[in-house]
Amino acid sequence: MTAKFNLAPEVYQTSQRNKRLRRTATSIGIVVNAVAVGLIILGLVVIGGQKIAIAALQSQINSRQEKVKTYADLPDAVTAQQHLKSLNQLSSQQVYFSSFFKVLQNVLPQGVTASDVTVGNDGSLQISGNASTYALVTKFAKALQAYNVTVGPNASATQKPFFSDVQLSSVSSQSNSAGGGAIGFKIQATMSSEVTTNGH
Repeated sequence: MTAKFNLAPEVYQTSQRNKRLRRTATSIGIVVNAVAVGLIILGLVVIGGQKIAIAALQSQINSRQEKVKTYADLPDAVTAQQHLKSLNQLSSQQVYFSSFFKVLQNVLPQGVTASDVTVGNDGSLQISGNASTYALVTKFAKALQAYNVTVGPNASATQKPFFSDVQLSSVSSQSNSAGGGAIGFKIQATMSSEVTTNGH
């Protein structure tokens, strides 16, 4: 007995399934390619827009630079204005320090030399120098502390001292070139604004 099988339906179904898979793969490929092309086009548009914006800004800069060049006296005017500001600052500092050194001259004993004076914006004061004896260094520190109270041309016990928190931060023996000795010192204090505002 001979058995016969009809394989045509199964072959046909397999062929149709393969065709459907190929169509799906082709569709997916088309979509992916379309998205990629869209992204490339979008990137080109963004880059092109940036280039246009940069070119416009550069054009404005060049135009303004050319306009500034037409003002031949502008650099001189700016320089002159800066010099005027500097002169005002120097003038105020001259008044400030001339008043301070007038006070320092009144309080500095003979035999004491101030070689370095530093005044901070916060009123801090540091004086470094030399004296012939320890006693003169102590006298100088006490005179600073008492200035405007018992020391100075307008001193009065009812007034506040011009210098507070006076501290003798360092004292040391030093030798000079002549072979003699000197006393090096450093004094720190807080200076009242009245030193300059009252014109002392």
